[in-house]
This record gives sequence, structure tokens and C-alpha cells, in this order.
Amino acid sequence: MTTSLPVTSDVPVVRTDFSDQGAWERVKAGISWVTPDEFTAHVSFVDDRAFAGVPVTDLLERLPDGSVHALLLVVDETTIRSPEHPILVVDLVPEPAPDDDWPGDDWPGGPSGRTFRALPHTIQEIENNLSIANMGWEDFTNDIDDDGIRREHMLYGRVEDLADDQVDE
Repeated sequence: MTTSLPVTSDVPVVRTDFSDQGAWERVKAGISWVTPDEFTAHVSFVDDRAFAGVPVTDLLERLPDGSVHALLLVVDETTIRSPEHPILVVDLVPEPAPDDDWPGDDWPGGPSGRTFRALPHTIQEIENNLSIANMGWEDFTNDIDDDGIRREHMLYGRVEDLADDQVDE
């Protein structure tokens, strides 16, 4: 039997690689970073071996009925093995109907499944803004680096720079 993703009130962060517990803990700490303005990512960590090695296409099929999240966050092998721990951000908003700008309630299309990667400290602004449709997908994908990773927070830059600024104060 295939395990469905759990129903969560917050955006799920699904762990699919279980090879390094320390890396998982670092990813969780980075996602849980509280900004200087006290914003946090509203996420639920899904740490269930039933999702080990499950590809994104299969995770999309395992979304719970009536899922209302705008995105899914995946901590996969690339996330765990890379020293920067880039998280896979998956767009769950359905593609617009061909003759419309918005899918509407009767559009049968599923999640678009578009992806990019983002460093853990940038997840807060991505989740906060996509979840309330304050910003769109392109607002974040326009600023990814050539390797497909978003490294900078719009307000705070790179987390290393922020740490240096705080040391100087």
C-alpha cells in the first residue's frame, strides 16, 4: 500500500533521504531560522521512512485529497549530500486553463510540479509569500543562480552576510 503524505496545516517538508541524520538536523535548523524581523517558515517536517527514495512525481500523486498548500518542500539526496543543503521547492498550484489566467475550481489540472532549489534560510520568505499568494513563482525563480539554486533572501541576502553584519553590531 502506498503511503499518502499527511494532512498538515503547514507546508510539508518531506524527507526522502535518510543517509545523514546530522545533515537533516542542519536542514531543519536552517528552515527554522527566525529572521531579524521575527518571521518564520510555517512548515511541518515529515520524517517518515515510507518516503525514502520517493521521487517528486510520486510525491505529487501522494498529496492528500483537498491539499491546499501552494508548495511542497523536499529534502532529497541532493539536499543531504550538498554542503549548502539546497531544498527542492515544488510548485503545487495548478497550471492555468489554456484560455484563462487562473485555473479556477473546475479546472481538472493537477499541480504544476515546477521546481527550483533554495538554501534553507531562504525558505521562510518563499513559504510565507507563496502560501498567501503575496508573490508569484516567478518572483523567486527570477533570482536563482545559474545552477538553479536560490541562495539569497530578498531582505537579508546570504545568511553568511547577515551573520557577519550581526557580529559587527
